Amino acid sequence: KGYRFPVLVDADCRTHVYNSAETCLADMLDEVVATGAGGLVLNLQLKENREAEGIVGLYRKMMADIQAGRKVPDSDVMDVKALSAQKLTRGHFDGRAP
Repeated sequence: KGYRFPVLVDADCRTHVYNSAETCLADMLDEVVATGAGGLVLNLQLKENREAEGIVGLYRKMMADIQAGRKVPDSDVMDVKALSAQKLTRGHFDGRAP
């Protein structure tokens, strides 16, 4: 089907196999927080610095909105998605495969 799964080896010689589509839960972040998750890890190793900075800034803003009881603006979600140059997936978070 033409899927590519990037493989990287880190400084400790551990192999990391990435998904063929980037996982993005920006539009479900309120649901992620509602699960009781105490934190959020963004794996941005494959991103350029400016892209990573933009994504981190947007996620911080969205998390602050959620913690303050405000609705996350759709424009923030769209901005996160726009910073990705590839296909996005929610993985199995919402019970469906992409």
